Amino acid sequence: MLHRTSIFSAIIGVCLGTPLLLEWVTTPSLPETRKVHIQAFRYGTSPSIIRANRGDRLVLTFSTRDTGHSFFLQDYRIDAKVSPASETVEVRDPFQPTEPPVAVQEVCLTAGLPGWWGRLVSVSRFRCHVYCGPMHGFEQGDLIVRPNWLRAGSMGLLMALVIVGFLRTRLDEAVMPAASQQPIDLNRRFAFVNKLLKWRPLQFVCTLPVLAGFTVVVLAGLFGTKVAARNIAVMGTWALWMSVLTILFVPLGSRIWCMICPLPVLGEYLQRGATTQVRIAKGARFGNRFFGLGWRWPQAFRGPWLRLLFFLGLGTFSASLAGQPRWTAITLLSLATVAIVMSLVWELRAFCRYVCPVASFISLYSISMTRPSGATSWPRNSIQKMHAGSISLRLFIKRRARTSP
Repeated sequence: MLHRTSIFSAIIGVCLGTPLLLEWVTTPSLPETRKVHIQAFRYGTSPSIIRANRGDRLVLTFSTRDTGHSFFLQDYRIDAKVSPASETVEVRDPFQPTEPPVAVQEVCLTAGLPGWWGRLVSVSRFRCHVYCGPMHGFEQGDLIVRPNWLRAGSMGLLMALVIVGFLRTRLDEAVMPAASQQPIDLNRRFAFVNKLLKWRPLQFVCTLPVLAGFTVVVLAGLFGTKVAARNIAVMGTWALWMSVLTILFVPLGSRIWCMICPLPVLGEYLQRGATTQVRIAKGARFGNRFFGLGWRWPQAFRGPWLRLLFFLGLGTFSASLAGQPRWTAITLLSLATVAIVMSLVWELRAFCRYVCPVASFISLYSISMTRPSGATSWPRNSIQKMHAGSISLRLFIKRRARTSP
């Protein structure tokens, strides 16, 4: 075991050190003065990427092709207003809003932020703060300063991850016994987990605040500011929610998002005729009485392909949606409407299982997270119902469901 650890550590060290060394060797050590002309237009800047070395003196000049724009580089405390037919820009410090602007023809800065954090972070984003149309959010670019230690280190770690993962897989296949790992019944080991998962209002309590936030996001997108960077509909959906989903929910929580997703809950309440309870119906297919037609989903459209197409379509237009709060709200509202309509026509959570684009994104990771854990399946007599394709875990005892009002 110690021998394997030493080999893996050496591989990680080589993979991490090699790109860092190359980045250090290929970066010029002597700073220089560079003149960069930035031309703003609807909807972008030219150039959109400015590359420099740490210590370089950048002399920036500005112009615009159409209407007024701005050059906002927060990390360097620069906010320059660019006017049509004028070589002069008004520059102010965004952290000193009470100070009057200064009219200049050139803006000078030294590439590279101070301190250890400034040496680690090499990318600073600049953007326009003057609204000029529906695609205003795309008027942005990057100032990239070398040496870019984060990029070099990330490439090295990615290479090490692939090599070590491949070696571990091959070695584990050769060393580990053929006997499978004994499964773990989490409900028997942790009584509070068993009690919590069988508590009927669990999903309602968890979903309610998310549903309230969803309502705020939709209203802000429809009636709030048109500036994407200042609208919670865009920032909450494409920045906050996507980050939490990618960083936290998918790798660590499997399909836990499906438990609190606000898109299908209104249709589910309508279909079930209640928020937390169920209506017992003897002889019914699932033992419960539902509102709606209750059709089975067509066999030809079963499987992941339909929701994968929706996911690809949403991903294709996501860049445009991220710059338009109103269309972001319309998209979210449309998904919720489709989920409600489908709950009145088809049985159970047909939207989640066959249409939802988010489910297409997390379904593969949910399988990889749940299957290797070795958790046992629930006894049949302890499950009242469980919607396929959902982590809602409606694990209610049949006896309790039949005696509930």
